[in-house]
Amino acid sequence: MAWSPDGQTLASGGRDGAARLWNTTTGELLATLSGHLSSIRTLEWSPDGQLLATGSIDSTVQLWDPQTGKVVSAIKNGARGVSSLSWSPDGSRLVTASDDGFLQILGSSGIEQLFAERRDLVGRVAWSPDGQYIASAGAGGGVQLWDAASGDRVAGIRDANIRTWALAWAPDGSMIATGRADAAVRLWDFKAGECVGVLYGHADSVRDLAWSPDGTMLLSVSDDRTQRLWDVASHVCLALLHEPIKAPPATNNSPNAAPPVPSHQVIQAPTGTGAAPQPRRRPTLLARPSPRSEHAPQDRPPNQRLPQDWALSVAWSPDGLRVATGMLDGEVVIRGLPVPRRPAELASPEAGGQVLAIDWRPDGAVLASGDGDGAIRLRPLRRRDQPVSLIDGATWVSHVAWHPSGRFLAAAVDRSEVIIWDATERQVIARLPGHTGFVRALAFSADGRHLASGANGGTVRIWDVDTWTELRVMRGHQRGILALAWSADSTQVASGSDDWSVRVWDVATGACLRVLEDHPAWVRSLAWSNDSRWLAAGYDDGVLFMWDTANGWTGKLVGEQPVAISALRWHQTGSLLAAGFDDGRLRLFSTAGTAAGSPPKAIFEGRWKGGGVTDLAWQPGASNLAVADKDGRLELCDLTMPLPSTQAATTNGGRRPAQLSMEVAPGARWQGPGQRPLPGGRTGEQRIHETNPRWAQ
Repeated sequence: MAWSPDGQTLASGGRDGAARLWNTTTGELLATLSGHLSSIRTLEWSPDGQLLATGSIDSTVQLWDPQTGKVVSAIKNGARGVSSLSWSPDGSRLVTASDDGFLQILGSSGIEQLFAERRDLVGRVAWSPDGQYIASAGAGGGVQLWDAASGDRVAGIRDANIRTWALAWAPDGSMIATGRADAAVRLWDFKAGECVGVLYGHADSVRDLAWSPDGTMLLSVSDDRTQRLWDVASHVCLALLHEPIKAPPATNNSPNAAPPVPSHQVIQAPTGTGAAPQPRRRPTLLARPSPRSEHAPQDRPPNQRLPQDWALSVAWSPDGLRVATGMLDGEVVIRGLPVPRRPAELASPEAGGQVLAIDWRPDGAVLASGDGDGAIRLRPLRRRDQPVSLIDGATWVSHVAWHPSGRFLAAAVDRSEVIIWDATERQVIARLPGHTGFVRALAFSADGRHLASGANGGTVRIWDVDTWTELRVMRGHQRGILALAWSADSTQVASGSDDWSVRVWDVATGACLRVLEDHPAWVRSLAWSNDSRWLAAGYDDGVLFMWDTANGWTGKLVGEQPVAISALRWHQTGSLLAAGFDDGRLRLFSTAGTAAGSPPKAIFEGRWKGGGVTDLAWQPGASNLAVADKDGRLELCDLTMPLPSTQAATTNGGRRPAQLSMEVAPGARWQGPGQRPLPGGRTGEQRIHETNPRWAQ
């Protein structure tokens, strides 16, 4: 696909050998340019918009006059198919690449230069914005640089022998972005000749890349059926885009209602001249060859049909307000993008000390934090109010928890002590003795009658809130308690330990109802969904496990990462689970759109800008997530997003969903259709690659 320079027309190439021109405002088919004998793999508008160049598997390059729909010139390009082409910035020449490894420059007099990279497929070729260089990439891995005037190879990126599928120059020519079969997007500093960043997040080959016109953002398309929007400067993943799916209706009286889904267009290529789309016929593929060709995704068996919502190509509009995506089922989706908002910073590393634990007061107006300097602080959401320190003299605060009424705040301080602070009297009213080891977990029951505490001694203690006396001690764990979680009806409490087990206790009798030992690792975090259906456990080795309490406590492995899960929190709606990791990674899981009895599915993953995540807390009555890290940073992220419904409306004969769904990264929020995204999210940060290959002369 390719946008015309004025943004009014979108060109797409099909497997039937025809290029089609679409009105980007109305979605109307303006013209069909037929001439190639086989699939069109690549096309591009000339800089002045007067010509459209198309390259095909039939080994020809054709130049079209879009006004008349006539072929201006047709040139044979090598012995095998044309894989890529690119106009020079002044529009006087065109460089093409073919599957036999040849690059050739076409001018007004035909072929002006012919030079070879290697005897294998050259997948992508791109002219530098200043017109001096041509970059090429292919099956051999790495990127080659050619002098556009002489055709000499002047430099190359020495990289692993991993196929490079996508190649794109930054608009200012300072960087080259590549997408590879190892699922990574790499950023190369052209002048310094080195890799300056690797964007991790995709789970499969990266097929296409598109820079925003101002060069601040990059879009990537992957075989994992997602598109990621990256902030280039910070390496942050601003948003994760999936195939279009329907969002649930928003209600005016719900504080958690999702904002409306941005408008978008779905363009369907006709199946015949003058014919409307036929649902029963296989649609024409746009902008890519068939799955049987060497350009198609190769991670599935040949006899297995590819999903029709597979995105193959992406193109950014010249004004930067819209993005077009070419799908395997022959559709082109044009959509606006969200405007990410910077998260509010409630504490910064400059303030000193770690933020170890956080919890919202039930009214959502104040966030309590337990800090590494021994202070318990109340942090009002209003920026003009300063944090208030509740106690002095403590050396360590490992956990804080608000009572459901908002009157009491419990805190674990100085290893074995639990204190109760009364917000009405504004003083400590109780100190709860009994634990002999480090108190690592506190949790109030939903009905507010009990407080549970867990310590290194392996005991779980239940306290009566009316009298602040100990009701019972529950023993069974062989080692320390690291996490606690109450059921929604307040009759059961779950405890996680570094003895590799989760125990579920009857609060009334103190009996252990079940022992869950499905995974051999320390249980670092626990979270029980609001309907008590799912009990989630995060382990020290990065495994996320869930038990279905409504189906015989069946255990399910939901996710697996290489580092410990330090925090788990369910959103109050019960449809969204946030997981924080020791390396600063943040993942979101959603139950929306999953089959009955199926655990939540991952909808976002990124790295937090800072140290490892120490705690998470959803703001009551809102979609804000507070994230604390080991560097002392505490930020409030707006996670408002349209979540998918279980029943997605479809068009085009039911072949694919009709609406756009975007899972927005922390720090991003919908501001309406057709608006430009601005960098600024803090999650999803990607670090510079371990190795630093340089240009090889």
